[in-house]
Amino acid sequence: MSAAARMSVGRLTPPVRQLGYIWIVGSATMGSVAALFLAYPPSVFPGQLSPVPPVAPLDGLPALAELGVLTLAAALVLVLVVLALRAPWTSWLPQDVRGRMLLVLLVAGVGSAAWLFAATVTLVARFGTPASLVLGYAGGGLPYALAAATLQRSWAVNLAAAGVSAVLVVAGFVLVAARSEYHPSLFSLYFQYVGYLLGGQVLGYSPGGPLALPVQ
Repeated sequence: MSAAARMSVGRLTPPVRQLGYIWIVGSATMGSVAALFLAYPPSVFPGQLSPVPPVAPLDGLPALAELGVLTLAAALVLVLVVLALRAPWTSWLPQDVRGRMLLVLLVAGVGSAAWLFAATVTLVARFGTPASLVLGYAGGGLPYALAAATLQRSWAVNLAAAGVSAVLVVAGFVLVAARSEYHPSLFSLYFQYVGYLLGGQVLGYSPGGPLALPVQ
């Protein structure tokens, strides 16, 4: 890092630096997770129904790719733990080990749930692989940064994070409504896609629906 860049980073307040680190590391790790999923489409045959194109579930990935997904997710959690233990404490949670671990659990859990929501939107709205990769590497860490921002010791930051989150959720609904011919319930599809990606199970499966498209 150049001297000018170090000086620019040094001028940022600790809360801003921490959110920036979370965004950058989250985008690097979760963008790579998205790349691994997109690199291995599900195995299908002509005329067979493909549950969730164009990705396979976690247990349908090759062993090394599955290990890569788990390793990247663990690396993100490890970074969150290091920040919680070593960085200046800026959260309204208790400043003890229990509060620090609660911070990690909330950021990792809420951030992952929001990341999966964004992944559902990109899949249902048919963004395609290039656009999905760009969004993954540019914004994959944003859900985690927003989750961390809601725990900062500042009402202004909390409200800003909540406002941005609400705008992104509404944008997701608009994109799905505009680009999906099935006009599905996004919340319902969210749980179906999460079940599929993590366990290969599709809840509420219906032939011909958005989760069961014929492969030409």
